[in-house]
Amino acid sequence: RGSGGAQVLEIGHQLSRHSDSREPSRDMQQRADKSKVKAKAKDKGEDQVASTPSAGKKGRSFCRRHLKSCAILSGICLAISCGCFLLVAFNAPSSASSSAAATDFGARPAPNKEFAKAVVPLIRQYIVKKYADYGKGQVTLRHMKQHIVSRSGLDLSYDDLRDDRYSLVIEHEIDAIVDRCDSGKKPVACVTDVA
Repeated sequence: RGSGGAQVLEIGHQLSRHSDSREPSRDMQQRADKSKVKAKAKDKGEDQVASTPSAGKKGRSFCRRHLKSCAILSGICLAISCGCFLLVAFNAPSSASSSAAATDFGARPAPNKEFAKAVVPLIRQYIVKKYADYGKGQVTLRHMKQHIVSRSGLDLSYDDLRDDRYSLVIEHEIDAIVDRCDSGKKPVACVTDVA
């Protein structure tokens, strides 16, 4: 056992000497390479700082940092641009937006006497046709407005009739019929009986 332990120690010393002998040779090789580069630079008349490998590494590192910064800034700008586009696209009023059009009184002219002359008979005709349903409360203002749009020939849309100025004319006649006919309890002749 004693001789085995001594052999292990001797092998360990040999390995450490062997590895120590390699280390200086690598270091010496690196120094020799650097001195060759410096000598070549002197022969060519170039600046030593620019030709050393460490200066090239610093330059590449500097470019990489700036390239990363540019990429990050470009990504941020792209995200902001997309966000602004989506904000504008989803909040822009569309031409089909009826609520904005219905409250914009300046967009269409006010109803005139011709509108009332054309609409009042249409309302009366519609209620006479549907008087049984009218008495049951199944005829709505929406039904009447759709009838007016399809039959009046005034080139008005349903959204136009949602404008209070137009709607008031329609509602006024409907209220008058409700009063004359007692909400559908009287005979149908009350719809057209204007005394």
